[in-house]
Amino acid sequence: MEINSTACLATDLAGLAVLSSNGCDLAIFEFNQRKCQLKKQLKLMIPFNFLYNLGWKNANQLTAVQRCSDGQFALVEIDLESGQINYIYSSKTPIVYQKYSQRSANYQTSVREGVHWVVANDKDDWREGSKSKPMSRLHNSKYVDALNLMLCLTDNHQLFVNGQVLHHSVSSFSVVDENVDGFLLVTTLDSFLHAIPLEHLQKWAVTGGGRAIERGAQLVGHEPSGTRVWLQMPRGNLETIHPRTLLINRLKHWLDQLHFGKSLKEMRRHRINTNLIYDHNPQAFLSNITKFLEQSPARGLHLYHVPAPLPQSSNTCPQPEYSTTTTKVNGICQAVIQGLLNQPHKLTQLYPAVLTCFVVQKPSLVAQALSHMQLQLKKENGQADQLLALWLRHLAYLVDERTLFNQALKTYDLNIALKVAEASDRDPKEYLPILNKLRQHTPATYQRFQIDLMLEDWASALEHMAQECINHINTHHLHPQALALFNGHKHQQAILEVCAQEAFNSKCWTEACQLYLQANQPAKALECLCLQLDYQEYIQLASAHPSLVTPQQLQTNLKKMCVQLEARANYMCVAEILLYMDKQTNNPKILDCYCLAFEWKLAVQFAKQNSQMPALKTKLEERCQTLIKCLEEWKCQVVQHTHRLGVVRTSKQTQLSQWMQQEAEDLQDVGQSEVLSQTSTLSNASRFSKMSTASGRKKKQIERKKKQIKEVDGQQDEMSILLPALLALGLISQGQQVQRQLLSTLKTCQDKHSSIWPVFVEPQHLPGPLFEIYRCADGIVRMPVEGTMPQRIQIEDEMVAPQVRAISDKWRLKIFEILCRRSPCVDHPEYGLGQVFKEYLSANRQGTLVAGGLGSLVFTFALTAISNFKMANQGPVAKAGLFEAGIALLIAVIASGAIHRVAITICVLFSGVLLFFLNGISHSRYHQTSGPATSAQTQDKKKK
Repeated sequence: MEINSTACLATDLAGLAVLSSNGCDLAIFEFNQRKCQLKKQLKLMIPFNFLYNLGWKNANQLTAVQRCSDGQFALVEIDLESGQINYIYSSKTPIVYQKYSQRSANYQTSVREGVHWVVANDKDDWREGSKSKPMSRLHNSKYVDALNLMLCLTDNHQLFVNGQVLHHSVSSFSVVDENVDGFLLVTTLDSFLHAIPLEHLQKWAVTGGGRAIERGAQLVGHEPSGTRVWLQMPRGNLETIHPRTLLINRLKHWLDQLHFGKSLKEMRRHRINTNLIYDHNPQAFLSNITKFLEQSPARGLHLYHVPAPLPQSSNTCPQPEYSTTTTKVNGICQAVIQGLLNQPHKLTQLYPAVLTCFVVQKPSLVAQALSHMQLQLKKENGQADQLLALWLRHLAYLVDERTLFNQALKTYDLNIALKVAEASDRDPKEYLPILNKLRQHTPATYQRFQIDLMLEDWASALEHMAQECINHINTHHLHPQALALFNGHKHQQAILEVCAQEAFNSKCWTEACQLYLQANQPAKALECLCLQLDYQEYIQLASAHPSLVTPQQLQTNLKKMCVQLEARANYMCVAEILLYMDKQTNNPKILDCYCLAFEWKLAVQFAKQNSQMPALKTKLEERCQTLIKCLEEWKCQVVQHTHRLGVVRTSKQTQLSQWMQQEAEDLQDVGQSEVLSQTSTLSNASRFSKMSTASGRKKKQIERKKKQIKEVDGQQDEMSILLPALLALGLISQGQQVQRQLLSTLKTCQDKHSSIWPVFVEPQHLPGPLFEIYRCADGIVRMPVEGTMPQRIQIEDEMVAPQVRAISDKWRLKIFEILCRRSPCVDHPEYGLGQVFKEYLSANRQGTLVAGGLGSLVFTFALTAISNFKMANQGPVAKAGLFEAGIALLIAVIASGAIHRVAITICVLFSGVLLFFLNGISHSRYHQTSGPATSAQTQDKKKK
């Protein structure tokens, strides 16, 4: 259908309605793929009438304003199904604008005199909405249903909003997107185009700004879902523009939907600052940095990080909505770098963007960019040279040539600096001497110091000089001097770390730990304490820094300490560590450690608390047997060595007497040969060398013998806690035996002490051969005169007596000594009973038998008393022999004979029977007989 003359038209989502100028032909078009297709055609029968301001009410009805033949104006509805026209409202005043409100189901109208009428569906229900000044005549109106706004423009360029003047110099206006987030486009008489959000329309006041347009330009229309706006110029041509406010609003919707690629392309097209991508929603941008990198093209991604060339481009963004932060650029660049590095398949293609991110940061990281580029080139196999030229050219676009070379030097890699210089236009005669001179400086820290001096980076030069100072301290081991020199200095912490490391390498764990603590490095201090096996300090420091040592690591390290301390026989520390770790599961091990450390008092307390008394009793019995055996061996060795020493001294005294009487010709020949012979130097040196070796072995033997005496003396300290423990566990016999054996050994040592180390020293008491004792300072052996002492005496270690304490009463228990005296005390009552009942016992045969039995009991207790006294003097291994048994039998015979002579025979018989049974009991319990020693045993003892 062709309509040659169009009177008015109406567009909506329902379609396009076109009314011809004759007022009879009405065509309805629908939109299909951005094209209009004829849907329906109607023939209206309205003679001599004119319709205008056509609009859609719904899909089947249109609304319009009709100028009637009588000069009135009417609001009418057109039914598209039947073509019927219904009259809604009439007015004598010309109606300028009408629109049906879907929200309120009313008609919004504006008349020429500035009156705003609201007309309901009912023809009789109408009311006045708002009214402007009487002299104002409207020629353009627009109703926004979503916000209930009536916009009216008068003939004197006043813009009214719901009857209130919004602006006094408006030439044209248009509404974009009639909803809450729509905009009002306004052209003013001063030739500016403004875009005002409808929701902020009441607060808008023109204070400047806007987009400058040609004088006299009028708004014709706008793109419904886009940003294009059409203006008609005074000379008649049409122009299309994209207001910046509409563009920003459209970009906001795209960014909310994470369409980064489309947004970036639109920004570059309209020269909008790309900071908007981040400023719109920083958190969403950083969270979706991977999607941003995937959607952005390589060139667009690079240009995103390059500042916009126009300084006013950033000012076009709404400043109240999008504020800037000082760390924004660095945060974006770091996020982009990390995102690109996580995409190795695209990294080579997008690597210029990585370099750009390094450069645009504040401060610029050109040196880091070059170092990172060097590492990336090593990963490229066949394209390294091409990529190097490409990437250096890219950096040259961002950074000037001189700065790029200086930053290449700042990497402290002269190879990178050479490549940068070769890629530039600089003369080789200019940069090669600089690089060659820097290569001559060694070591590396000093070379960096020289580079910093050349670049005038004084702070970095100071740091590298400090590092060179540290290297100097390490090379020449000047750690003590450095600590004193840098005390209180700002580099003191670095010096402390160096000294601590030196102490650590030297295995001086205590010093290293203290230095690390002063250097504020508790992790290293914990390592030193672990190696030092200082578990107490380790536990305390680990508790103060729980973030450094987890409970599992603490348990593991303490277990390692236990193993090493146990290997060093430090059982007391092992027990304390086990108590800290877990007392319940380590009870047997803790008791073993107490026993191995000879801490018997703590062992008894621990055993009582944890029901370990049987185990402790077994260990005490084993310790008693070991002590008795060792004490007996030490006693025998002291006696043996003392006897041997007496023999040697007697022999030396005899030789000295023979020497004095000139009866020992061999000794005189030795002395005279040393005086007269001048060719014996070599033999003397050889003899002295052998004597030196023998002297060394002799010193070790002497120290070992002295140690035995000291160990015997040291047993008194253990007895002070061992004997009470034996008494607490009821081991009376073992305690008695140990106490007796120790007293016997100590008494032997004290008796032999004066004979081994006499108070007055004579020549035979001096150690060494006689001819060495009387050798003078000139090397000549001079015979003594009348047994005098030598001219000089060398004080040997064996001449110094060890300090042996007197037998103390503090460790001895009297209860063990009282048990030794019970047997003789029992003999007295038995003998007294026999004398009291002597007449009755001697009167008949039965009494004589009783008297003989009493005599055998006297024999038993007398033999026991004699054995106890012997063991008290000679140790628990002493045995009662025939002599002791004879004395005990003599005492028993005397006691029985005092009653009756026949009782003597009975006493002897009964005593023999008791002796036989006692011998069997002793053998079964102690695995040895308590009777007299056999001749074979006596011979074995003599052999030993």
